[in-house]
Amino acid sequence: MFLGLFSCPAWAGLLDTDPLEKALHLSQQEKWAEAIPEFQRSTDRDPKNALAWANLGVALSRLDKHKDALLAYETAANLGYDNAPFRHNRGLSFARVNLLEEAARELEIALDKDPRLAKAEYDLGLVYKHMGRHDEAMERVRNLYFGNNKLAWKLFEQVQPYKIASVDNGGTLTGKAFLKGPVPKPRSFHLVHSPNIEYCSRMS
Repeated sequence: MFLGLFSCPAWAGLLDTDPLEKALHLSQQEKWAEAIPEFQRSTDRDPKNALAWANLGVALSRLDKHKDALLAYETAANLGYDNAPFRHNRGLSFARVNLLEEAARELEIALDKDPRLAKAEYDLGLVYKHMGRHDEAMERVRNLYFGNNKLAWKLFEQVQPYKIASVDNGGTLTGKAFLKGPVPKPRSFHLVHSPNIEYCSRMS
């Protein structure tokens, strides 16, 4: 789901002069390649515009430019930008470059800020799975069960219990078990917003 941005004529004039509004409008249409230079124009005009940096990260991530996205997210964070969707997006980009510890931390923070963020719960479960943290992945399944049953079932199908064929002579199993498979692909990257920006309409 993306935030609604434009449904009233008042925005028409702004698009001609404000690169940030133009970039957000292009992002709403999923024209990410066109939105990126407009976000960059906005950050050139105002390097302290945290909202522009945060959404530049979103646009870059949608084109799988996750290293560049993380740099944009870092700048936004240093400027004080912080909310649950932002942390979720940042965590997904960390996951895509295989920095799973960092991904888990960001997703955990996202859920601390908004425990109802079901997609972050799901993605954190996948990250835990690929870190070999099976019990914690299953805990995400349990959390989702009470809020989003479809995602709970989808995650459960991917988090399989460990299976040990046998341990000879009553011995003990030592060492670490690692799960194989691709790093989880983000379900979605959402536009992030500032509380002091009022939009004309809502888009679902």
